[in-house]
Amino acid sequence: MQTYMMADAHREAMPKLVEWSAEASFVHWNQDSSELPSWEIAEQRMAEQGKFVSLKYSSKAHLRNQFSI
Repeated sequence: MQTYMMADAHREAMPKLVEWSAEASFVHWNQDSSELPSWEIAEQRMAEQGKFVSLKYSSKAHLRNQFSI
């Protein structure tokens, strides 16, 4: 994930996120395996530890810090 985060496409898109998105959030975690987590585990982690990005045109759910899952 770190490699993707530093890749040109991601680095070019991220500054535009504030203008383009109505919802944006992220969560960091480490895991021992390279296997992707299930959606249920990812959703749980977002609900417990997710961070909301400040956006210019936030949805109502985003303004209330609610995840649209």
